[in-house]
Amino acid sequence: MPRHRRSASSHQYLCTRACSLHRGALYSSYFEAVHPESFGLGVLVDVLLMLFLGGYGSIWGGLIGATFVTVLAGSADVAKRG
Repeated sequence: MPRHRRSASSHQYLCTRACSLHRGALYSSYFEAVHPESFGLGVLVDVLLMLFLGGYGSIWGGLIGATFVTVLAGSADVAKRG
């Protein structure tokens, strides 16, 4: 692997880890605790659906998939309430 490609890849990895760290910190501060029961089958299905719809190969695909699933879930809640 070329040197510049390795550097870009490690930079992307570090940015992804930093975003995950901040998201976990915000989640735990909001709910005051993190338990394994918090992440059930529903969360796994949501994440896999986001990756499947958006695409696995790029960060933009995941963001588009997450946006689509979030909007779809919100519209289903609104439709359910009437």
